[in-house]
Amino acid sequence: MTHVGKRLRELRIRAGLKREELATAAGVGYGTIAMIEAGRARNPKLDTIRRLARAIGEKTGKGELEVLGELIGEAEYAR
Repeated sequence: MTHVGKRLRELRIRAGLKREELATAAGVGYGTIAMIEAGRARNPKLDTIRRLARAIGEKTGKGELEVLGELIGEAEYAR
């Protein structure tokens, strides 16, 4: 599991979302989420990550950028 995949799974679970629910809310495929969480999607598209962050943010009351920061971490974001 990659850094982003692990964080995505943690954030999704904390938000109380199943993969299917997040996929629907974000407008991405269930398989895409499963691949990211499992670390099989090495370089997910930024648009996909933003959609996931937005959907998690809507569920938790956080902003997209706040969730993005949690998702990719400050060290990754600074690159």
